[in-house]
Amino acid sequence: MTAHDRESEAEARGTRLKQLVRRGARIALAAQVASQLISLLVLATLYRRLSLEDYGLFGVVVPVLMLVRNLTTLGLGATAVQREEMSAETSTSLFWWNVWIGAATMVLTACAAPLVAWAYGDASAGWITFYLAGASFLASLGTQHQALLERAMNWKALALVRLAAQAGAGFAAVQLALRGAGIWSLVAQQYVEVGVTTALCWWTAGWRPGTPRRHPDARQLLGFGSHFAGAGLMFFLAGNVDKLLLGALLKADGRVAAGYYTQAFNFMMRPVYLLTAPLNSLMLPALARARADAVAFREVYLGFQRLISTAMFPVAVGLCVTAPDVMLLLGGRNWHGAGEVLRALAPTILVQGFINTTSSALAAVGRADRLFAASVAFATTMSLLSFAILSWFRDDPDTVTILAGWYAAASIGLFIPYQVWSLRTLNVPIQAWVSAILRPLLASLLMGVCVVAAHLGAYGWTWQTRQVAPLDTIFSLALQIAIGVVCYVVLAWPDCCWLWTQLRRDVSLGGPPAVDSESR
Repeated sequence: MTAHDRESEAEARGTRLKQLVRRGARIALAAQVASQLISLLVLATLYRRLSLEDYGLFGVVVPVLMLVRNLTTLGLGATAVQREEMSAETSTSLFWWNVWIGAATMVLTACAAPLVAWAYGDASAGWITFYLAGASFLASLGTQHQALLERAMNWKALALVRLAAQAGAGFAAVQLALRGAGIWSLVAQQYVEVGVTTALCWWTAGWRPGTPRRHPDARQLLGFGSHFAGAGLMFFLAGNVDKLLLGALLKADGRVAAGYYTQAFNFMMRPVYLLTAPLNSLMLPALARARADAVAFREVYLGFQRLISTAMFPVAVGLCVTAPDVMLLLGGRNWHGAGEVLRALAPTILVQGFINTTSSALAAVGRADRLFAASVAFATTMSLLSFAILSWFRDDPDTVTILAGWYAAASIGLFIPYQVWSLRTLNVPIQAWVSAILRPLLASLLMGVCVVAAHLGAYGWTWQTRQVAPLDTIFSLALQIAIGVVCYVVLAWPDCCWLWTQLRRDVSLGGPPAVDSESR
């Protein structure tokens, strides 16, 4: 093969990769819109059927469960996606490792239930922990199948699986809540979502594991996976140490405050997860394939960064402005107190999308070791600062609002050196990254100024209607959203046009590549 032929082949591979990424981004954003609608309908119902104490208890227990689950996954799903070749023997080995680890996680979580009850001063916390232990094992049964779908870049199947699982779990939770199940409707929601995801991934991937046997490269597989899992654990701890400490320090007396904080935090993270979860499924395999070509890698990576900034920045600013109306509309007057907490947390969205997806970029180039080192520093700093803030303001009536404001400020402050360090590791110029996100950032900030000015000027009366009439709240929120959308589109017109062009471009792909034939 001549040099010209190799060049043409490389260019063709790069073009096809961009087409696959573009198609995946289109599916991811469409799925995000559908998922948001489902989430809002479910939340609006559950907030009115469950008590603040239920959500407070559940909100401080779930981080414990997820912490244990992150501790024992070893990142084997990312290992399956990142590897250049995946044989049937390797897939089977990874599947059984996931299952054994999931079983160990289930036992460990169940055994930790009494400790959770003691730490939170509430026996109910222990029982919730105990009954949720099986969800880890159920999730482990589908980890490898989901990884194969991501490896095959089967974006449509993954999006449909997530939406079906979310809709099924939401329906089950609402039905149980309407029948008076209380907090157990949230427990059922967890099981239904994990169970449906696992079952559909098995059905969609079309792969069945063989019998368990020793794999010759097991140490190498676990080595990469353990670094990636350790980084995931550290970042999870950084994002949840505030809730873990909040539950332990406030005990049962602080259940309402914990309910406000945990649900405001979850709502703030919802648009981030709904975008970055599918984007991570795109980024890891796409960047892993492009890593041999520095130019293609940089172009694909910066394209993802521009997409995240264009989609997430206006959400962050808009939620900061409209948070009280949003919580009042979703949950009614009982949840109005969570509005200021949500407003204080909203700026976190400016950086959280980048934090979530940079992990995939570093894993794609095989630098999970450096990712782990950065995550340890990030988590240690966040943990120490969280403990200090909660200790100083423990008896303050606005403890959770103060904690929320600090969390947002600390996240943004720590993100800057982390992102600079990551860009240097990825060999992406800092100036190029700033250029990719600058216009959406400035447009979003100006959008926020315009919405606030219109709100306080021509429609200042809507500040007093939040606790008066739901229809006034709906009108106020709709008006703010309309002004914000128009302002952002005008101010960020080139980026909106770019995003629209990328998502609507008609590309004949011939379907996504199949799962490696050796793994079938």
